[in-house]
Amino acid sequence: MKITAKKRRKNSTSGSTMVEVLIAFLVVMVMIVMFSRVVLTSSKMLVTSQKMIEKNESFNAGYYKTANQAGRQKLEGLSLSLAVDVEKTAAGNKAKEISIGLQSTGLQLYEDDETGYQLYSFFSEIH
Repeated sequence: MKITAKKRRKNSTSGSTMVEVLIAFLVVMVMIVMFSRVVLTSSKMLVTSQKMIEKNESFNAGYYKTANQAGRQKLEGLSLSLAVDVEKTAAGNKAKEISIGLQSTGLQLYEDDETGYQLYSFFSEIH
């Protein structure tokens, strides 16, 4: 039995060069790093949104617990009035410049110490 070894040609392209392997490895590593960054960023955004939801729920709970007007600060020196916009009214309406003062109305402020949120709301008192 005679064993003959095949002679390899120098121009053989049946394999991969070291440069091709390194470039493929670097491309895979870049993709893995980018994917991990996306996952990390989305997890940070999830935590931030959950904290914001908790703050909003806490604020809403505190606001509706002080549903009575005494728990809210009324802002003084504010007068509300209705004004007719003569530019946008119909021509047949014959609207003139008019302003109607709204008595017993105002603006109140609710501040939540826990969350730091503020809510301005309008109120009217019926006599």
